[in-house]
Amino acid sequence: MEGSVAVTENRSMAKRVTPRFKAEKPRFFFKEWRKFRGKTQEELGDMIGMTPSSISQLETGKQGFTDSTLTAIAEALNCEPGDLLMRNPLDTEAPWTIWENIKPERRPQALDVLKTFQEQYAMTGTDGLRLRPIDSEDLEGPGIAAPVRAGQPREAKRK
Repeated sequence: MEGSVAVTENRSMAKRVTPRFKAEKPRFFFKEWRKFRGKTQEELGDMIGMTPSSISQLETGKQGFTDSTLTAIAEALNCEPGDLLMRNPLDTEAPWTIWENIKPERRPQALDVLKTFQEQYAMTGTDGLRLRPIDSEDLEGPGIAAPVRAGQPREAKRK
């Protein structure tokens, strides 16, 4: 009888553990924009009337913000409010970072290149590359596929 009581006690003691993870907070880029503009927390705080401690809490997500605070920070950091919420200016591979690093007088040329890619995609539904088989005569081995620009004629076979 004691054995059954012990089993019963063990069953009652063994509770199902349900993990209760906190929901992940949204990621904002206040700190990255501040560093990108070369400002300290104290400098940014002075510009918008906040203490460095409040700036720190805002950057770590421990303090919320209002639309007016978001707008003030964006103006102080010379960016759009949406940039603070969605864009990491320190990401060197991001399209907007590349764009910002292009000299203004060269941007029309860069825009033309991007439009060419866009037009090519609209015509082909791809980036303009497609694979075509290479004849085994083209190489010394079995046929393989090589990239060719869409619409580009295939070279005549060599003899």
